[in-house]
Amino acid sequence: MKKALKIFGCIILVIVLLITLFVGVCFASRKIGQSKERKLLKERGYCNLVDAGDIRLNVPVFGYDDPDHTVVCLGGSGDSTFAPAMQNLASYVHGTIRYAVVERPGYGLSDVGKQDMTAEYVVECSRKALESAGIEAPYILLAHSLGGVYAEYWFNKYPDEVEGVLLLDTVFPGDKTKSVPADGSEKLLTAYEALGFRRIFGRDSSMPMLAKMLPEIYQDTAKKLTYYNPLNKSLTSEAALIEKNLETVESITQATDMPKIYLSTDALDIMVYKPALRFEFDAMGTELTNEILEKRFEEYANERDIDFINARSLYLSEIGNVTVSNIPSSHFVYLQFPEDVAAQLEMLIEEIDSN
Repeated sequence: MKKALKIFGCIILVIVLLITLFVGVCFASRKIGQSKERKLLKERGYCNLVDAGDIRLNVPVFGYDDPDHTVVCLGGSGDSTFAPAMQNLASYVHGTIRYAVVERPGYGLSDVGKQDMTAEYVVECSRKALESAGIEAPYILLAHSLGGVYAEYWFNKYPDEVEGVLLLDTVFPGDKTKSVPADGSEKLLTAYEALGFRRIFGRDSSMPMLAKMLPEIYQDTAKKLTYYNPLNKSLTSEAALIEKNLETVESITQATDMPKIYLSTDALDIMVYKPALRFEFDAMGTELTNEILEKRFEEYANERDIDFINARSLYLSEIGNVTVSNIPSSHFVYLQFPEDVAAQLEMLIEEIDSN
């Protein structure tokens, strides 16, 4: 009996050692992979890690060294491809402009945040990062989707730091965007990522959708940025705090004369909506059938109903001096129609220069 127990104990010990070794190999593989990716991205100009207080943020900077204007770019929820997307957009914009893409905590090459992703924390980290990068105010803020909550907090809280704002289909106080409360599963998924298992088992070999929407020259960079650290506690914290952050923005909203453009993407006719949806489906490599089109358009129209339109109009009236433009398109208008978004940015700069 003792001999059998001893053998059983040895087997358990071997199994534990093998599991420990395997976890160690996975973790080391993740760290080595990230190191190689970071080096390659630095060579391509997409790695510029700077002090942001209690962490480092990645702030890729491109364009002119002595610019007439500096555009600070804030991407949408979960989007780590915003830097190459903004470099693509910049190629359509005329003028002596510098672009600084602030990757929020947990995004791209930035460190995972040590605090909850409140609007205050994200903006303070971003301001510190720009200071560390030698990027001085005033800025033009260019934000997409959930990045808008931080831009809206920023220009309301620190209006002297901002000379103009371009909001690309951004969230706003009163819209229908809801928080995604943590349910515990995100901790398992985050551990799965942090220990490196994804690189061994679960790494999607296909090109991420947003990367495929970019010109081919940017796709590999966008893919590497997406895969670098795709799930972490900063992203789950951000998703859980959407409504709270919008309430924070609402509490400090004030009208100013600062030039602003809000670019919506409303495509409220099914035949106008079809090419917008097709743009996304083509990137996913999925066939767009009439049945899918009709179902998705019904969902889209329900989301952008009269209550949504009225809430958006109310908010825009409260921030003052805003021009509302509409480009019927995918939510990712800067990817589908970069030349049109570039024209909006040029219009904003003209208005700033005329004041």
